[in-house]
Amino acid sequence: MTGEMDRLIDIFIETTRPDIALLTRAMQSGDLSTVSRIAHKVKAGAGSLYANGLARMLSALEREAASANLETSIGLAGRVPPEFEAVCAALLDERAARTEGGK
Repeated sequence: MTGEMDRLIDIFIETTRPDIALLTRAMQSGDLSTVSRIAHKVKAGAGSLYANGLARMLSALEREAASANLETSIGLAGRVPPEFEAVCAALLDERAARTEGGK
């Protein structure tokens, strides 16, 4: 199970980092449709790894972008990249602690 969880963490980080960059570019260009679509996609992955804060943030961004609420979407979108990086760090720290504990 540990190997499988490590694999899921790696896949999440590797596939989500480009999505976060795309979300940021879409937000900068005002493409709220793309923002909503990417927020939905990333939300699912975050939820599967129990990154509930990130998943809730993405859910709100998805909803606001779909409603064409530009101002709120800009605020939420700006918080997503640092939250994603915090989640990545926490997942990798947890994995390192698990690995050290298993030695």
